Amino acid sequence: DPNPADLKRIRQEIDIDGEEYRSILNNKTFNSVWGELQGEAVKTAPKGYAKDHPHIDLLRFKQHIFTINSTDKEILFSQL
Repeated sequence: DPNPADLKRIRQEIDIDGEEYRSILNNKTFNSVWGELQGEAVKTAPKGYAKDHPHIDLLRFKQHIFTINSTDKEILFSQL
């Protein structure tokens, strides 16, 4: 989990520019590489945010985790 100060900053950025973040999350190319957003989320609106906030689904996340599905060969022999 991010520390409380970092989580607060993440949520502030989502509050300010959630549409851009959502457009990245909904991008087919991004999803084909990174998959969908995963992580723990609170059950209710975080402190300071209304339960009907347009990005409440994103603000509830405490973690923003993405995973790449790849083979050992892809990892070991890629040109990263």
